[in-house]
Amino acid sequence: SAAKFSQHLHPGLDYANEIKLVNKHSFGDAVLVKRAGKEFAFLITHSETYSQEEKRFFLKVNALQLDERLNQRTFAVVNEIIEYCAKVKNLPGIYVRFCTRYGQELQFFLNNGFSVAKNDLRMTLKGYPQRDDMNCINLSKWE
Repeated sequence: SAAKFSQHLHPGLDYANEIKLVNKHSFGDAVLVKRAGKEFAFLITHSETYSQEEKRFFLKVNALQLDERLNQRTFAVVNEIIEYCAKVKNLPGIYVRFCTRYGQELQFFLNNGFSVAKNDLRMTLKGYPQRDDMNCINLSKWE
């Protein structure tokens, strides 16, 4: 399940409420990707806008978790899934938030036609550093 997968990667991380909201309000999808019966990727996408004034242009990848450091083939599969989700929802753009610590993955997207649209600064509270396992990927709108 997605909950077990997220807990395995980052103990304490729980996307259960977000998955429920996505399903309840039909504004996106939650996808758990398996290879040879083992989960290796999880993503939450939003395909609907957050307000009536916002134009519906992007598939927003709000969470993307990967169980292993990526080789080009694995990341290409995840990219194909993201592109397929956008195509099914008739969305010409894809919006993914990247952290600079995932430079290799960001470079993959840049090499495959993506561009940087904007950037922002995230800070942590002194004494509470962000703890990441660099053997996995955790991209999230909420981090």
